[in-house]
Amino acid sequence: MPEIGKKTALIVVDIQKDFLPGGNLAVPDGDKIIPIVNEYIQKFEEAGGLIVATRDWHPVDHISFKERGGPWPPHCIQNTDGAKFHDDLKLPENTVIISKADEPDKEAYSGFQGTELQNLLKEKGIDSVFVCGLATEYCVKNTVLDAIKLGFKTHILADAIKGIDANPGDSEKAIEEMKSEGAEIVNIKDVTITPGIIQKTIESVVESIEAATEKPRKELRRSIKRAKKEVGKILKRYGKKVEKASKQIGVELSRTIQKVADIIKETSEKVRAGERVKIKKPKAKVMSKKKPASIKGKKIIAPNVKQKVKKISQRGKPSGGKRKGKGGGKPMATKKAAAGKKKTATKKKK
Repeated sequence: MPEIGKKTALIVVDIQKDFLPGGNLAVPDGDKIIPIVNEYIQKFEEAGGLIVATRDWHPVDHISFKERGGPWPPHCIQNTDGAKFHDDLKLPENTVIISKADEPDKEAYSGFQGTELQNLLKEKGIDSVFVCGLATEYCVKNTVLDAIKLGFKTHILADAIKGIDANPGDSEKAIEEMKSEGAEIVNIKDVTITPGIIQKTIESVVESIEAATEKPRKELRRSIKRAKKEVGKILKRYGKKVEKASKQIGVELSRTIQKVADIIKETSEKVRAGERVKIKKPKAKVMSKKKPASIKGKKIIAPNVKQKVKKISQRGKPSGGKRKGKGGGKPMATKKAAAGKKKTATKKKK
């Protein structure tokens, strides 16, 4: 079962007004595939895949037109209404538009021919493409065959293509040719996705855990709590769908959620138990709030002792003279008080 993700691209081939009923080169019932194409577009949007839309972008005198000996009537001429994508086609704003066959003397059925499509897919890291659109035996077939030659894993969306079938069986022959070259035939029911909203949430959880390893323990606990909340939201929103991931949102998603949940549980248990969690030391050095011990002569006085000494000296500050002996003697104010008491005692005796 093919999976859609960030490394996959949807290539919507030439769903332009001139190729649809009422156009100059209409594919019979070409408009009937548009609702299914829109379903694929929605799936790719949810999965974070790349969406590409190719278009014929012919000059007025293009070599493929009958006036120049080509097989086709004038169609998809640059900046005309017939060259526009069909109004019902719901292409998102970030769709990459690839214009082909835009030179008078060069034909191009493939979306890769004379365009930047190959380089674009390589730059985006795309390794798998899904092709749909018009017409099966021409632009779809040539785009698919080129994708295979260029090394992309290629899928034909069989329920989202239509052929001209000028000769009965042309479309079937084209599909068989693509299969024989290595393309895989799939339908809408075969495609599984990882919804973008869950994928982004999982990424944010992983980032929270990675960020926590660079922070002190308090911040580590906060990061774990945030991460646990994120996982809780996923499980609450999707409930049992996570258990049935193979059908709903992909086996990989279920494994990822379980792995992240296990990491969070293990780390939080260690923190609660007081065990050391391997974390990197923060880059900025954390200075101690306590003042360093001060040096006075050869004696080192701790900050708290120093403060007590100051308080004592302020309370009992001598008014004059020096302290004697080991104890430093009594202050002058104390001596005067003692002398006054002696005089009073003498007078009483008399």
